[in-house]
Amino acid sequence: MRAFPSQKRKQGSSSLELEELTSEQLVERFADHLRHQQDSLSELVRPLDRSLIRLLKSKLSSNRKDDLDSLVQRQLGENRTLADFLSNYFTYIMLVQFEDEPAVINPGFHHYQKQTDPIIDHDNNFDLLLNAYNPASNIFRRPDAAYFTRSIQHLSHGLVYFAIKADRKKRSTKKEKASEAARQMTTTLGVACIDRLILTYLIVASLPLGILPRPILLEQFQLQNEFHEVVGSLRTGNWPGVVNGLEKNRDWFRYKGIYILLREKLEVICWRNFFVIMAGLKNGNPGMRLSLTQSVEAARKVFMEPSIDEDDIVCMASSLIDQGYLRAYIKLGEMIVFGSVLPQISTVGEHMNEGGPEPLPAFSGKAIPMSIQPSSDSDAPVKSYRRPYSIRGAKKISHTKRFA
Repeated sequence: MRAFPSQKRKQGSSSLELEELTSEQLVERFADHLRHQQDSLSELVRPLDRSLIRLLKSKLSSNRKDDLDSLVQRQLGENRTLADFLSNYFTYIMLVQFEDEPAVINPGFHHYQKQTDPIIDHDNNFDLLLNAYNPASNIFRRPDAAYFTRSIQHLSHGLVYFAIKADRKKRSTKKEKASEAARQMTTTLGVACIDRLILTYLIVASLPLGILPRPILLEQFQLQNEFHEVVGSLRTGNWPGVVNGLEKNRDWFRYKGIYILLREKLEVICWRNFFVIMAGLKNGNPGMRLSLTQSVEAARKVFMEPSIDEDDIVCMASSLIDQGYLRAYIKLGEMIVFGSVLPQISTVGEHMNEGGPEPLPAFSGKAIPMSIQPSSDSDAPVKSYRRPYSIRGAKKISHTKRFA
């Protein structure tokens, strides 16, 4: 990919700075970038940048592998993951070979370098970079690893590059190296994909509750193309805008299984926001009166439905009030009078226990008298010889004799 002029100048200036460093200072530079979580680390972690690799190799070639490992442990001994990554990446720098470079045996790494085949061994290049990629994936899984994003992208690019080279050289039909690279990247980069997937369904669950995500959150997880127009239109009660945003990415929403859910639930929110905006209702304001005639004309323009009439407005407002989206009452033929407090959408349903239908009366523990009293309109005396029904003898029936 061709770099912009500003990027070329930046890389050129960083190369000049690296040329002035000793091997110990170079190790310290890498360690500082890792320890302080600096985004500029991606300028040093470029496994396919041949000029940078050549420069770093010239600076580190005077050291044996054990000496480099000691320098790294001295700088990052308290963090084993960072130390393992840096040690393995330095090993990759010292032993990697590209097509336009002769096979040179480094005396400091002769125990780790294959000398039998003068042809470039892409399998070895892949294994060297994979050894650095494994601890790098552990770094990227940390919650504060945003600075490492560009670096893991460069490492992933290099891993795929060497995997393809190795499979082509071996003419492998199973693509073992490419499969291994895909497995490693799925495990590593899947962390970011899982976060994006979880956020997608969290947004879908929060929109019907009136909880709208901020634009910076959508941009951070690259969801602005899917939700930006939907959220902006929902905020103002613009139902055609919501539909347009859903239809633009209909295949994506259907693939996620959320298209029908959003299409049904968000229309109710748009109607609620429409009435709120029309009445100018805000929390703490006194009751507002909204003319039904004005609502009809505005609803026809907002929802682009010329068939909306006054009865539709009354029905929709009644439904919203019944569900708890609005606290109001309707005076037929005249106006809608809103209450002084606008309920939050997330509290819809709680109104059933707060001013909704009266709850059923609780049963009292007091015993209900069961004695029979004479009616007030009857003067007939109660005969004393009558016995209560409870002490009468039960009449026994022999079912066998009866049906014999």
